[in-house]
Amino acid sequence: MARNLTDALTTVLRDVQERGTEVHARGQTQREIQAHTLAIERPFERVVVLPGRRNNVFAQIAETLWVLAGRNDLEFLTRYLPRAAEFSDDGATWRAGYGPRLRDWGAGTDQLAGVVRRFAEDPNSKRAVMSIFDPASDYGDSKDVPCNNWLHFLRRDDELHLNVAVRANDVIWGFSGINVFEWSVLQEIIAASVQAKPGVLHWFVGSMHVYERHYGVGRGFSGTPHRSPLTTSESPTCRSRPE
Repeated sequence: MARNLTDALTTVLRDVQERGTEVHARGQTQREIQAHTLAIERPFERVVVLPGRRNNVFAQIAETLWVLAGRNDLEFLTRYLPRAAEFSDDGATWRAGYGPRLRDWGAGTDQLAGVVRRFAEDPNSKRAVMSIFDPASDYGDSKDVPCNNWLHFLRRDDELHLNVAVRANDVIWGFSGINVFEWSVLQEIIAASVQAKPGVLHWFVGSMHVYERHYGVGRGFSGTPHRSPLTTSESPTCRSRPE
């Protein structure tokens, strides 16, 4: 259990350093922990506050609003994340952008509205799920395959908890750069919509990892000196390189 994202980031980095194993995947060396789980007690404390971790909170806000609006166009996003086009197949959109999958899946299914309706029908429902991974298209060859795959909302004792399943999470750019930020905002929106308080954010990751280029940065955050601070705007979401 971590208090907030700052606490979670330092804890995860320490775990990766101490228990992680080095692997080489998709042309990059990385240190990873498999089947990693954690819980964030106060997900609304979503801004990282660490010396040297110069998060661009404006980019985080912009991308979060972009996702929640159901968009996947890069014209807007590249104003805040200049490298976004590098992770696009056509240079104009993110093929697997979370926005359309959450707000306009298939034949116009709005999963956000669906979750709110589910809780209106049954406040203790276990079926309030949003899916992101699409087996019909995501097994193909693409620069853009979603890392965050499944969101499950659970209301208990007037608190709305959120369980997030992630196939692979880059600790520096994905997990702490945008993913916890955007999903904690969604959690807070759903909580307000069903008249509940934001509860615990649980995170389940198949491969929680730090890339070799960030080894020094990670050591700095977890207590030893580092040489090269990093800004969130250096990379969009989990796309430091396709996982």
